Amino acid sequence: MRKPWIITALAVIVLVSAVLLFALFDTKFRRFKRQSAKYHAEVAAACDFMLSHYLIGGTNGVEISVKDPALPPAIRNLNPLKIKVAHNWAWISVDDSHLDGLSITWEPHDESHTNVWNLVIGNGEGPSAVVYAANR
Repeated sequence: MRKPWIITALAVIVLVSAVLLFALFDTKFRRFKRQSAKYHAEVAAACDFMLSHYLIGGTNGVEISVKDPALPPAIRNLNPLKIKVAHNWAWISVDDSHLDGLSITWEPHDESHTNVWNLVIGNGEGPSAVVYAANR
C-alpha cells in the first residue's frame, strides 16, 4: 500500500523540480531570442523611429524617458528600465538583473559595414546574440 504513495510523491517532486528549473533558466534573454523575425523587425523599426525622432548630438547619446508617450508600442511593451540613443545606436535596458537580464542594442554591424545594422541582445555578463539584421 505504501509503494503507490511513494511513487506519486516522487513524481510530484520531480515535476515541481522540472518546473522550477525551467522557470529559472527561461530568462527574458531566451524568451526575446525565441521571438519571430517579424517581432525582431518591429523592435528594430521602433529603434529606427527613436533614432530619427529624437535630436541627438555627440557620440555619448541621450537618455530618453521610458514614460515618453512618443515611444513606439514595440518599445513601451518591453517595459524598459532605461533607453539611450545616439546618432548611430539605440540601447534599451529591459532588466539589469544578473539572472534575468536583457539589453537590446540596434547598431551598425561594424565600422566598414554601416549600412547593415544588427539587433543585438545581451544579458549583462553573459553572452550576446544577433537576433536580426537589416540594411539601413
